[in-house]
Amino acid sequence: MPSEVEEQAIRIIMNFEGRQGRTPTDVSRRGIGYDILSEGDGEKRCIEVKSRSGERQTFVTMDGGLLKRLGDDVNNYYLYLIRNVTRKNPSLRIVPPSRVLSNLQPVVRYRFAVTGKSMEGIEEIAI
Repeated sequence: MPSEVEEQAIRIIMNFEGRQGRTPTDVSRRGIGYDILSEGDGEKRCIEVKSRSGERQTFVTMDGGLLKRLGDDVNNYYLYLIRNVTRKNPSLRIVPPSRVLSNLQPVVRYRFAVTGKSMEGIEEIAI
């Protein structure tokens, strides 16, 4: 069950996706490995929302069965990293599938390290 901050982040991202001309659907309670399915203009995004109420975000943990559950949708898997969710000016970083897959580090679980290098070229959007 998503926390209050996670639910707020999902609402913010659903609104953002709508403003981008895509149609978002909240699938966070289906256990399929991502929170939002967003489609439009022939594009499909399987969006995992990772949120923080504050500034700091150092890594993202994903369970080991994620890639198997995604199947062919692995090429549509985006990480949306949203900070300052509970404040007036949240910010968003959108990590595309190629960057997610190339930066997965198997540990006990998969982890995406949010570092200067992994975020290089990823625009931060005030929303």
